[in-house]
Amino acid sequence: MTNWEVQQWITDTELHNIETSRYWNDEHAEFYKPWNIIDGDFAKLERHLETTGLAKDLAACLDVLYNEFNRQLAGVGIDLAAGCFWAAPYLLKSAAVRKLIALEISRHRLLKLGPALLQHYQVNAENIILALGSFYNLHVDDMSIDFVFMSSAFHHAARPDQLLGEIRRVLKRTGAVILIGEQIVDVRKERIKHAFKFVFSKLIPDSVQLRVFGKIWSAHSLIKSDAEIFQSDPILGDQLYTDDEYSSMFLRNGFTFRGIKNRLSLYQSFVLIPT
Repeated sequence: MTNWEVQQWITDTELHNIETSRYWNDEHAEFYKPWNIIDGDFAKLERHLETTGLAKDLAACLDVLYNEFNRQLAGVGIDLAAGCFWAAPYLLKSAAVRKLIALEISRHRLLKLGPALLQHYQVNAENIILALGSFYNLHVDDMSIDFVFMSSAFHHAARPDQLLGEIRRVLKRTGAVILIGEQIVDVRKERIKHAFKFVFSKLIPDSVQLRVFGKIWSAHSLIKSDAEIFQSDPILGDQLYTDDEYSSMFLRNGFTFRGIKNRLSLYQSFVLIPT
């Protein structure tokens, strides 16, 4: 069994006080997810990456990083909210990347799922550090990180400006940030779906909905407000942002950026460069 270097950047009390940590530390909640590869079925994870387009989005970001900003992944990087570490083999593919820190607040992801994936894809233990901690408090020196990566994670930050400020602190001036797996919000589509739900809820009795669909479609108004569309999820910590909000956040925290939307992907991505 490989001995991975594990660092603890957060106390048990601090971890407990993170509002969403209970969900992310619920090992049973992972059971039916495609990245639960403890059973050795890595094909389902690979199908998930193909279906969502996440791996292709990472490749597209690397192309933009090189062709538009004349930069490549190298040196020391950090994968914030690394999940099952699926991106580690991709990020460490370049010989120029010496070390990757994989940060998680989920113990079972950090100590079970991640190591299983690293071992399966033959990631060298000398090239990776596993860190239990919060992405608001990175235990690394100022301007010591060459690149920051986040997959399906930035929108889980309840305090995005604080997160971007901490990223800005640790990132070298020659560094880069890659954010993939960010939600695309179509306000018009959300309002149409909500209107159908409202009409449906008025026409079909709750008992019939529950018997046929196993749940009740409830909507209290015909038109869904912006506040309802962009409300956060208190359990998962999901935040939804408009394109203008992403732009404002990045710019006011000292980043220039390029947004990437691929019609073959379910998500959007961003490449950020410190100004």
